[in-house]
Amino acid sequence: MAHILIIDDDEILTDLLKDHLTQAGHEVTTAGLSEEGLRKAIEHQPDLIMLDLMLPDGTGYQTCGKLRQIWKTRSVPIIMMSSSARLASQHSIGRMMGVNAYMMKPLNLIETGDCVNALLNSTLPAERLPAPQNEQEVA
Repeated sequence: MAHILIIDDDEILTDLLKDHLTQAGHEVTTAGLSEEGLRKAIEHQPDLIMLDLMLPDGTGYQTCGKLRQIWKTRSVPIIMMSSSARLASQHSIGRMMGVNAYMMKPLNLIETGDCVNALLNSTLPAERLPAPQNEQEVA
């Protein structure tokens, strides 16, 4: 089905999500740090990214902003996962940075699956941005 990248430093949650999404037929790659996640996003070009708001080496907002600046990842849907982003203002910041959806921790696996499927079904490959015309557009 789809390739999903999970960027979260919580190994227990990451393993749980990976198992659940793999059982649903998805290929899953994981990263525990922002910089590792950025490298894997460029390398694997996932169909969806699940991103923790608080990472040891930066915020999910910063990571999302960087992903949106990279040609290979700028149109990939991003789900922000957080146990603290409960305020509308925090959601507004995420939307401005390019977050497509929020999931509150602790995650409900059924709701997570529904959110993943909704974003994957709404983002068809034809909707991806065209390839850059010159190397200056490639980050």
